[in-house]
Amino acid sequence: MLGASSWTYCLEEYGLTEIDLSTPTGAVFDKDRSHRYALWRRIHHDPLSSTHGNVLFIGLNPSIGDELWPDSTVTRCLGFADRWGYGNLLMGNLYSKVSVHPKGIDISNTVDPDNFQKLLEMNLIADLTIAAWGGHADPGLSSRASQSLSNDRDLYCLGRNKNGSPKHPLYLRRNTVPVIYRGRSND
Repeated sequence: MLGASSWTYCLEEYGLTEIDLSTPTGAVFDKDRSHRYALWRRIHHDPLSSTHGNVLFIGLNPSIGDELWPDSTVTRCLGFADRWGYGNLLMGNLYSKVSVHPKGIDISNTVDPDNFQKLLEMNLIADLTIAAWGGHADPGLSSRASQSLSNDRDLYCLGRNKNGSPKHPLYLRRNTVPVIYRGRSND
């Protein structure tokens, strides 16, 4: 488990200087706030809490949740992380464009290098990474992302859709538990 001072070291070491996990909530946007690259929430504020670690959920695209207001997906992911005993929630997405509907983004096989770098960096400090982008992602992009994210660790999901994609967390049962989506080293 990392303490507050360890967070700063890890974040500087891995290039996440825009994220300050000493604050209970925050987000990293581009200048016009049309792209969100990272969002975080501290789940418990009690330093004596038995919770520990960081869980990263990777969705399809960010909705309207920001550093102050969690949208319904962030709220749902907070519930899962809390029930599993994690102390911090990190949120990332395959696509960085903020939109309340997947139809509002360009679902293509294009990698946004800034966004992808943030995903990889958050993955380094996460104790558990959950693929949660649902069935609307470009198969080539989701395959490349899952391969990169599972390079040295298992990538989990909350179940699979009929097409093999990871289920989106919003409408899943509260007692859903993570299962391996892609095992480490090219499974």
